[in-house]
Amino acid sequence: MITKTAFDFCAFFVLAVCFFTGCRWKREYVFQRKVLLGFIGLNMILALMSILNQCILYYGWKYGDDALILLEVTKTIAYICNAWMPAVFSSYILCVAGIARARKKLFYYIFYLPYIVCTILVLTNPWHHKIFHYVVNRDYYRGPLASVLFFSALFYVITGVYFLVRYQKAMERQRMFGMASAIMIAVVFATIQYRCSYIRVELMGVTLACLAMLLNVEFNMNDIDTRSGCFNRRAFQAMVRRNAIAKSHYFMVSVRFTNISNDLRQCDEDTETRMLQYLGGYFQKLNSSLQIYYCNHGTFILVLVNKEERYHERLIKDLVDMFGNGEFEFENLKLPMAVEICQAHVPEELSYMYEINEFVDFKGDGEGGQFQLYDAAVLENIRRENAVRTALQSAISERRLDVVIQPIVDLKTGKIIAGEALTRLRDPALGMVYPGEFIPIAEGSNLIVELGEYVLEEVCKLLQNHAMDAVEYVEINLAPYQILQSDLTARFMEIMNRYGVGPERINLEITEMVASDDRKNYSKTLRELRKAGFTFSLDDFGTGYSNLARLFHHKFRNIKIDKSLLWDSSENEIARDFLEGMIQTIHHMDALIIQEGVETREQLEYVKAQGVDYVQGYIFSKPMEIQDFIDYITE
Repeated sequence: MITKTAFDFCAFFVLAVCFFTGCRWKREYVFQRKVLLGFIGLNMILALMSILNQCILYYGWKYGDDALILLEVTKTIAYICNAWMPAVFSSYILCVAGIARARKKLFYYIFYLPYIVCTILVLTNPWHHKIFHYVVNRDYYRGPLASVLFFSALFYVITGVYFLVRYQKAMERQRMFGMASAIMIAVVFATIQYRCSYIRVELMGVTLACLAMLLNVEFNMNDIDTRSGCFNRRAFQAMVRRNAIAKSHYFMVSVRFTNISNDLRQCDEDTETRMLQYLGGYFQKLNSSLQIYYCNHGTFILVLVNKEERYHERLIKDLVDMFGNGEFEFENLKLPMAVEICQAHVPEELSYMYEINEFVDFKGDGEGGQFQLYDAAVLENIRRENAVRTALQSAISERRLDVVIQPIVDLKTGKIIAGEALTRLRDPALGMVYPGEFIPIAEGSNLIVELGEYVLEEVCKLLQNHAMDAVEYVEINLAPYQILQSDLTARFMEIMNRYGVGPERINLEITEMVASDDRKNYSKTLRELRKAGFTFSLDDFGTGYSNLARLFHHKFRNIKIDKSLLWDSSENEIARDFLEGMIQTIHHMDALIIQEGVETREQLEYVKAQGVDYVQGYIFSKPMEIQDFIDYITE
């Protein structure tokens, strides 16, 4: 008897460990985990019934006819488990693929029909004995309707494999591997059981399959944020992909604690970790179906899939009740908690991955005090950014982005010494979009690289015009993200060689932040550009918090003083003293000064008196179309 039940004992022990471990794993997809735990629980019952069945067969002679009743009860429970397991396993595949909640009720009525039929047949077996029966000598006979359970199991296995293959793109590689290995293990052990009926290994095979799913699908530590215990951003993006493929609708709430680090600055790191774990546990108690992600520092994302509107409203109400008073109590600490809550429906309000990512990274204006609740209206900012990004991408690819030139005038000669290349975006749908809006958007993506090369190419075309011989050079802005490109110099030289333009005709403008940063990538690229023959201007000088000592190590052709310093100097004596001192400092750096934003005659006379070399501003000209600039310098 021990030999016949050895595998069943091992299976029951392993399944029990898996079951109780899974119960303690609180930061998973709750519904999905419950389905897997249900599958493991059914196998535990099946293993227990198999052990009891063998015990009754071995010791049943003591109980006479009562043994037959006990055998029938254990076998009936085992058959019920066998009828339910394929349906539960197939349901688990639907959960892992992310489509369980996306299916209509009619689908499940049809889907669970074989399971319902099999359950009814097993429960009524004591009256018709068409599934199985025992005779007086305790011999077991399988009835003609037992094949119905086999075909039902086959239906669910085929259905599960079908969904696994169809929605494989919705699953990460590790989850796909876990599901595939579980099916293969179960099939191999079932084949061994079929070929060698005296070896009772089928249940052990299913147990190993459960273990494979638990380790590879549920306990995927790559998807867990180690501090909060919740899912991380990688898992969040995988969830978005799954739901997009499955065409699921879900409600998403961003809960951002804007001052979480400041609140805990007097505490140790462990306190912050415990607080994050406490918040994750609190969110889970709000709704058992809630999926919780910790995507950024201080930002939780809560997701409800295919829930009715009343659940959404209840979730928001609970969050407002929790954080609306601006205070949060944790471990006898009463902390002022600044919270931003933003809500959205997907895909009704957010349709694409980049929109959802921008929702996750969204930061409010900070004007709402300790607690701010945003609705879908705030997403208009995201949509505007997306529209501008798309318009900019189209304008670059279709070569219809406008490049304009603003003259730079030498105060000693009154002649145009150079010009700064700027861009304007005219879109058929958005109208005129100014650099103050689309440049930050471009700098947040690879578009700034394409934009920089576009402007350089248009300037090279302009410099081929002989009228431009009267201008020494054209200034082009160089963004920090461009400087991080290791092949920037080679790409610039390739464009310029194509048009026969030398690097001495191009002056690159870099920001104060880049010039004062000792980052190796910045320094290396700037050295390569300088070695290739490019010169530099320092743009918007005086607006940042530079380390002047670092600036002295760079050789600048020009230093451009920001217009805000000039404008403030007319009304503020301290600002005027600061500006005049800065002009003297720059002259000691052996660089020429360009004063930006000169608009009035008084400003012009003032900067001339202070010894400024060049002027750029509306007093001479606004940025002009390329042909207008050519006409201007010709005249």
